[in-house]
Amino acid sequence: MGLHSRLAEKEHEKRELERDLAACEETHEFISRKREILDTDIYEPDKAYDMTSSGEWLGKLEQDADDHRNKNCSMIGTILGDTSRLLTNLQSAMERIRELIRECEEEIESLEEEIRARERSAE
Repeated sequence: MGLHSRLAEKEHEKRELERDLAACEETHEFISRKREILDTDIYEPDKAYDMTSSGEWLGKLEQDADDHRNKNCSMIGTILGDTSRLLTNLQSAMERIRELIRECEEEIESLEEEIRARERSAE
C-alpha cells in the first residue's frame, strides 16, 4: 500500500473515531442530565419525605407507605449506582478513543512528513 493510500486510510479512521467520540460525549451528557434529575427531583425528596405531620407513624397504611417508599428508594439508589458505573465506563471509553485519535494524528503527521521528504528528494 502506498503512502498516500495509508494516509487516506488513517484520515478516514480518525474521522470515524471523532464521530464515535462525539456520540459518546452526547450520550454521556444525556445520561448525566437524566441521572441528576432522578437524584435531585425524585430520589432525595422521596428519601426525606415523611407522611405524618408529627413524624410518628399512625397506622398500618402509613407503615405500608413507608415500606413502599423505602423499597423505591433502595431500587432508585441501585439504579443511580449502576448509572454512575456506566458513566465511568463511558468516560474510560472516551479517553481511549481520544488516545486512538492522537495516535492517528501522529501517524498522519509522520506519513505527511515522509511524503514531503520523498517529494523533495524527487525534485
